[in-house]
Amino acid sequence: MVSCGKCSEDVTFGALCSKCMMDYHYQCSGVTEKSYSKLSERNKATWVCITCKNDAAGPSAAPAASTTRASAKGLSLENVMEEFHKLNAKLSPLVSLVDDIRGIKADVKELKKASSDTSTQF
Repeated sequence: MVSCGKCSEDVTFGALCSKCMMDYHYQCSGVTEKSYSKLSERNKATWVCITCKNDAAGPSAAPAASTTRASAKGLSLENVMEEFHKLNAKLSPLVSLVDDIRGIKADVKELKKASSDTSTQF
């Protein structure tokens, strides 16, 4: 069983801070269970507790415990960077798609103008 980062009591269900890697009861975290459950998996993975938001150093939890929790979840800099590079490679084609869409929008705008010019001539 893990302890709450605020009240130190056992946490069965709650929010996990991505910065200090501490678990929090919903009522101790400042977020409701309903709103936390509505977060996407990505947002849950990057959720930060109030203490870490307010204090750049985070809570005064033992660094060894945080490191152990991070390792247990497979969160290493190497893993994160590898996932980042994979995601970056998947998203890189979107840049050219955005340019294509801008071109299409410009073409549609020109067609609309030409169409309205033609309709006013007759």
